[in-house]
Amino acid sequence: MPECVEAEMTRRGLEKALMGKELSSITINDSARLGLSTESAWLGLKLMAMKRWGKIIGFEFEEGRYLTVSMGMSGSLVLSDRQKEIPSSGLKARLVMRYENWSCMLVDPRRLARVSWDGLRPKGWDILDAIAIVDAPESFMRALKNTSMAVKTALMDQSKIAGLGNVYANEILFAAGLNPKRRAGALRRHEIEALWNSARTTLREALAAGGISMRNYSHPNGTLGRFQNQCRIYGRRRGEPCMH
Repeated sequence: MPECVEAEMTRRGLEKALMGKELSSITINDSARLGLSTESAWLGLKLMAMKRWGKIIGFEFEEGRYLTVSMGMSGSLVLSDRQKEIPSSGLKARLVMRYENWSCMLVDPRRLARVSWDGLRPKGWDILDAIAIVDAPESFMRALKNTSMAVKTALMDQSKIAGLGNVYANEILFAAGLNPKRRAGALRRHEIEALWNSARTTLREALAAGGISMRNYSHPNGTLGRFQNQCRIYGRRRGEPCMH
């Protein structure tokens, strides 16, 4: 599923095309499952910024209003400059937002994405925003201390650390040489530092490769990420040799 890196690549792509443009119309094709109803008060407002919190993408409009999108397990936000509602994949868009000469479409084959007019955001600390920090931040250490959770579970708990899912958690733990079933609260300081170094390296490499496009995810312009070609542990079957 799209994780923090894929959300960031989406944010960048949408920002480049849509910043400063007015929201001219909204079409909701799956309102019950999306948990969303049409909000006409938003029409005509300019998009002021694109935000990201963990895996969640935020559209910031005038008057401090936010629309947030969680892409779920199979969602992508796709751009078209031809005002189409159905992208080239032939899948019907669940949500279409038109900004002057652009359409931004939520394509989500498994229908697990969620959209909110209320600016819903994760509670946890955003790991991707901190990857320039060399030593393990206090927020990272605090998220792993005083818990009986397995370390992989703690890394994926969006109320503790926002942004990681199954793929990146696996890659980070493998690179750090840590058993994902280890209790997070029992990790020693040097193990936490190794985990943080692994997280920084993995997420930097993933950003440079444009994220992961193993199934349905693509960038807003339709291009694909390449980090799936660098994964060393995710998708490996039992008994297959480890990648180095």
